[in-house]
Amino acid sequence: MYINCKLCHANRTYNRTGQKFIGHDDIWLYDELQLMIEKMRNLVPMSHRIKGWINGLLYQPTSEVSGILPIPISIQVKAGLQPMTEETTSQYLHCYLPCRQGTLFSVIGVHTVAEKKLFTQLMKEEPSFNWNNQEPDWKSAVQIWNIKYANGKTIFYKVNIGI
Repeated sequence: MYINCKLCHANRTYNRTGQKFIGHDDIWLYDELQLMIEKMRNLVPMSHRIKGWINGLLYQPTSEVSGILPIPISIQVKAGLQPMTEETTSQYLHCYLPCRQGTLFSVIGVHTVAEKKLFTQLMKEEPSFNWNNQEPDWKSAVQIWNIKYANGKTIFYKVNIGI
């Protein structure tokens, strides 16, 4: 189906098949148009119906998440993470990552200068981080880091994968 749009006339390009693309670049526009045409099926001749279009609006939405995954409540509790709430979202300038993760602050690796200094200090002074020159008690270390030091500005939440 050809949609009469001035932008489409100016932007005719060849796609990978070597055919000229004639239409609109916004998929949602085709989806909505197809839904309207189907609702008025008795009034629209067959020649004006959109054929071969897979309409994403006709599918059941999935509960699957891709990209930034939410941190399960069980891990939040074990790691000493506070959950994100509606009251706390307005307090922070950058809340996209913690909102997606469901935590008060972002859960990210050690990366700021302040975090590197804190980690070095804790390795020297905190027994959980350096227990008799053996492997650190990471479960306890993560809780100490998150509860005592995380502030969401220079020090961010950490998790131990083995929790």
